[in-house]
Amino acid sequence: MSAARAGVCWGKVRDAPPQHGAWVNRSRTTEQEEEDGVSPSTVNFTDTHNTTDQYSDVMNLTSTQRGMVLGAFFYGYFCTQIPGGWLAETYGTKWIFGASVLTNGILSFFIPSAARVHFGLLMFLRVLIGVSQGVVFPTLNIIVIKWIPPLEQPRFMAFTFMSSCLGTVITMPLCGVIIANIGWPAVFYVGGGVSLLWVLLWMSLMHETPEEHPTISAQERQYILDNIKREATRNKPGRTPWKSFLTSVPLWAAHTSQMGSMFGFNLLLTQLPTYMDNILGFSIETNGLLSSLPFLVMFVGANFWGTLGDWLIANHYISRHVSRKLFSSISMVLPGLMLVTVGYVGCNTTLAVTLFTVGMAFSGAVCSGHRVNHIDLAPNFSGTTLGMSNTLAFAVSMCVPVIVGAMTPDQVRQVVVVRVIMIPDQVRQQVVDHVIHDLRQVSLAHLRSVN
Repeated sequence: MSAARAGVCWGKVRDAPPQHGAWVNRSRTTEQEEEDGVSPSTVNFTDTHNTTDQYSDVMNLTSTQRGMVLGAFFYGYFCTQIPGGWLAETYGTKWIFGASVLTNGILSFFIPSAARVHFGLLMFLRVLIGVSQGVVFPTLNIIVIKWIPPLEQPRFMAFTFMSSCLGTVITMPLCGVIIANIGWPAVFYVGGGVSLLWVLLWMSLMHETPEEHPTISAQERQYILDNIKREATRNKPGRTPWKSFLTSVPLWAAHTSQMGSMFGFNLLLTQLPTYMDNILGFSIETNGLLSSLPFLVMFVGANFWGTLGDWLIANHYISRHVSRKLFSSISMVLPGLMLVTVGYVGCNTTLAVTLFTVGMAFSGAVCSGHRVNHIDLAPNFSGTTLGMSNTLAFAVSMCVPVIVGAMTPDQVRQVVVVRVIMIPDQVRQQVVDHVIHDLRQVSLAHLRSVN
């Protein structure tokens, strides 16, 4: 469970008047609600999916501040993409990958304390976590070059690269259960502990090359070595050809594709739980389950498209060149259409979740498209070239939460309007009266704090 994924569901971070990220306890007793003129029965109308326990121990952030916290991970993440690829190419994958996850696990334990001090400190910690995780995918590309025959690479990348979606599938529902039953800090303690356990397994079981593996059969070892030699030399050139990278049109096409793909993916990763909560009105447990569904379908779709792409190339139905273009188009155009359509379905929860899910299934075709294209173009430098693509992609993606926050500055009132429309006529006026009362109380509290 990575801290990046845990960060998108790290508690009920609510929109509120700017108070510099103050830490507050917003649990309210029945007596306090009655004193404010709000009866328990009418509170259920305005927010039927939240209990008072879920409002305790929360961080009082504006939409913009919340976007900055969520986006902070990407500020660090894109900085180590290119260095991560170069380090893996130069020093090997085992130690670079292992150190990344180890650092991430240790930092996760400090997130609850940082959050309670100031949201700026929380941002800084998430930047460091982004720095530690930035080496992961460039390093994976080097593992592919060293271990996987060319005709099996899209299938392997679909299973391994998209296993990050399985992490999301497991993390989101688990976070919902942990937050609802234990509290949001436990999310990061569990995630950090799992990361440390994973590091122990990685260092024990991982081997740098087929030649170093102690238990692989001689036949399998020779099969792997014979096939990968066709793609990459055993001794790569001594210097990195930066000029060729910067002037390569096919490589810039891969960069552009990666930018578009990752923008959409991170939009869903960081904003889908909030959308499920604030707009569709799901409880935190249901929110976690439904928010993870599109990512599960993406994993399944990626393996389907990866298998299909390998089969089409192996049987000479299409060339590798055509395959990369075809599946890149599928992975971006169709999910984009699904995402645009969601904006017009209103509060139709079934249709919204269906569109998200179908879009992510098509998005899984990325592993048979531009994701493997870096290995096609420069196998010996596939870590560095993927790092270049990811640097550009996440430089754009880190703006997603901030853009969303800036576009929805008054999210509380927008959500109130949506939910009131969904309430039957006979109780709507009563709800409106109490909502107006609550908004006045919030405004008065803000004025008092300013004065």
